[in-house]
Amino acid sequence: MKYLIAIYLIIIFGNISFSQDVPRVISYQGVLVDANGKPVNSDNLLVNFAFYDAENGGNKLGNIKPRSLKVQGGLFFTLLGSESEDILPAFDRPTWLEIETNGTKNRVLMTAAVYALNIPDGIVTPKKIKSESIELHHLKQGNNVGEILKWDGTNWIREIDNSLKRVTAIQPIEGSGTESDPLRITLPESLPIGSILAYWGNNPPEGWLLCDGSDIPDTYSKLRVFLKSTSTPDLRGMFLRGANTTINKPSKGPDGDPDELKRIGGLGVSKVGSFQMDAFQDHLHTYRGIFTGVAAGGGHALGFSGSTSATDFTSDSRTISTNPNQRFSTETRPKNVYVNFIIKAR
Repeated sequence: MKYLIAIYLIIIFGNISFSQDVPRVISYQGVLVDANGKPVNSDNLLVNFAFYDAENGGNKLGNIKPRSLKVQGGLFFTLLGSESEDILPAFDRPTWLEIETNGTKNRVLMTAAVYALNIPDGIVTPKKIKSESIELHHLKQGNNVGEILKWDGTNWIREIDNSLKRVTAIQPIEGSGTESDPLRITLPESLPIGSILAYWGNNPPEGWLLCDGSDIPDTYSKLRVFLKSTSTPDLRGMFLRGANTTINKPSKGPDGDPDELKRIGGLGVSKVGSFQMDAFQDHLHTYRGIFTGVAAGGGHALGFSGSTSATDFTSDSRTISTNPNQRFSTETRPKNVYVNFIIKAR
């Protein structure tokens, strides 16, 4: 005999603690009557339950173990999801429950239970929140302009952070956010990118690089563009010299750099960054004298006088000798101190 099925569905939440997830159990109550409308009684009635994503046909969702139920006065009861074999669907789309017994099938659309429409505070866990579903406009407004969330070591607190600087279009956020290229803001400073300083140290500060010809890291791409080079200037052992020509002034000529046209490389009209070999200025020594013989001690005796007359030389003769305190080397140089030249990279 085929039965008529009346359906009652209640989603049970039960008593749960703050840290627990909502129990995934559905309380199902039904009424069975025969073709004449009389309640059915049975001690062992086989009932099959299944979820689908359509009212007719569709795809089966999850899996529910068949139940052998006691029916008394037409009423029967079971908990769907309570058996270890039961797999409830995600209920993330319209879902129908199909009940089948003694050849009779019926489907009913699952709807939100009364208590599910008003979920109590403190029971929704983070994994229930869809990824990227919460945006900034969903957050509660702050109390003051410039307020931030700040970790005090124990809790997140709202606070005005006076250490933050104002960010403008001139100071955009840079970096990719990775460990090797963190997000950063270049704050305005008095020294622009490309500035070179003498630095009394071996390890340059943040945002500066040694002028030793090393490769410029990718994080300092602006310096690469500025220098039109992938490496820093190599200023090891070099003295710096002011450019002889600027964008505002023509060449200073011999009063500045008499060998300006012989410089190697450089950028723009000023040839900034150009290289010049060391040199010794050519000059003329005029001697008025004559060797008159061998002086005592073995050196050549040479006479000096303000007159060009050779006859005067012998009356004022002296020996040319080398000062033992004089310093000679393979280069012409002033007194100097080693420093590292560093360049502003960011």
